[in-house]
Amino acid sequence: MPFNNIAAYTAGQLISADDLNRLRENVQYLFDERGLSTQRVDEANNYSTSSTSFVDMDSVDLAKSVTINSGRALIIFACSFSETGGTGGSHLYLDIAIDGVRQGNDDGLTVQTVRSGTIAFNNAFCFYVAEGLAPGTHTFKVMYKTGGGGTITVFAGAGTPTADVHPFFAVLEI
Repeated sequence: MPFNNIAAYTAGQLISADDLNRLRENVQYLFDERGLSTQRVDEANNYSTSSTSFVDMDSVDLAKSVTINSGRALIIFACSFSETGGTGGSHLYLDIAIDGVRQGNDDGLTVQTVRSGTIAFNNAFCFYVAEGLAPGTHTFKVMYKTGGGGTITVFAGAGTPTADVHPFFAVLEI
């Protein structure tokens, strides 16, 4: 249920049961009903791409349908990654698609450079506030690509020695 408008009150004004009920509904919405979806990924295999065009990282676990009434959502994604088959210095580009439309355009919302010779010490974070969303259910997806030179591997809790880490994805109505 979206917020119910509450009028501004003046000194000495009596507050009605309807006024208090609207306030209760708003508080209940904030704590119980607001759109929220989180995912800590734990897969049998890590994610990998050598694509230089954006692709879905995981169209199941990293795709969330959330009902948004306020018109705004906070999207968070965090992961650890490495490069194989390259010489280091490649890039992991991240973007968020909402209802199939990439938000970052061009090269996405963020880019991280792969440090050569490391595994789990390459970390990527993407925080994005989407505004102007029509009330209703929207689908949010994590997308990625490489900047060339090898394959980017995003660790997904697949048991990789020294890199058995888990990506995190969340969408929260704000």
